[in-house]
Amino acid sequence: MLSTGHARAARSSLQGSAAGAAAATDRLNVALIVLCCLCAHLFPYQTLVGSYAILGPAHYLTEISWLHDRRYFARRRGVLPTMALLALILGLTTVGVVGHQPWYGAAVVLLALVVAAALAISMTAAATLLFGGVAMLALPGVQSHAAAVLLAMLVPTFIHVFFLTAAFMLHGARRRKSAAGITSVIVLFAAGASFLLPFVPVAADPAGAGIAGFEAFRPVVELLNVSGTSVARITGLVGFAYLFHYVEWGAKVAVIGWARVPVARMAAMALVWVAVMACYAADFRAGFLLSLYLSQLHVLLEFPLNLKTISGLAAWTGAGSNADRPTAHSSAASEN
Repeated sequence: MLSTGHARAARSSLQGSAAGAAAATDRLNVALIVLCCLCAHLFPYQTLVGSYAILGPAHYLTEISWLHDRRYFARRRGVLPTMALLALILGLTTVGVVGHQPWYGAAVVLLALVVAAALAISMTAAATLLFGGVAMLALPGVQSHAAAVLLAMLVPTFIHVFFLTAAFMLHGARRRKSAAGITSVIVLFAAGASFLLPFVPVAADPAGAGIAGFEAFRPVVELLNVSGTSVARITGLVGFAYLFHYVEWGAKVAVIGWARVPVARMAAMALVWVAVMACYAADFRAGFLLSLYLSQLHVLLEFPLNLKTISGLAAWTGAGSNADRPTAHSSAASEN
């Protein structure tokens, strides 16, 4: 009985510590949103390129490690090799090595989503082939420019770093019934909207558009600029989204424990990060290509978790209190 009581007390203590860390992270996120927003308003181009080049690889490596320890939130094996191959193909389409039409990349993203769904819900091989075939039959419709662009260019970039970050924050806040968490989501959207308001200044910085690396983001910036807003404003919005996406991941290290890995693995990740930085220093394009692959790999590997999180939010809005019932991955998914 004594040992049982001690175990219960230990569990209660751990739960209390986790709840306290999550609450502190929710409050910290509000401050981080404001700081990232100010940075992107003052230095839109530098914020985008600098955060992607320096913080990006560290985020991708540590999140892939975290997902690996949780089996990528899938019920079947084969996630890593499958998504690694698809990420390579997606990267080659992005830089124009494999085709120059947007629907090539759209096909890869669509196929990755089908595979992620199959792995996340233990879909049989026959069902996977069936759904994959249906997806490929839908490609003629995806070849329309708008749909292809949405899948190939915005899902792995702005949608991932802004809207999915918001979805994870909202999912976590809902499960914890955290007012600070809900507030942080509201502040995130308000900060994003500030770049589109003409009376909120954004540094024009014409020279910034010429910095190394910005041209790689220009297609995304132009796609988002549907209302004729200045390039600096849209660049600031994208830069803000990327910067907060990265620092928010670092802020919740105590909540989800992504740094709790063997020393050898952490050292290996640090060496890879140093190698990417060395590539940037020697040849910016080489560094960017390495970052691009890591970026697209972590996006595709996260698809099973994305689907679980979105389904959880859908259940919450559609079924009310029934959505509060715990699921196999609910606690981890809610904090990603």
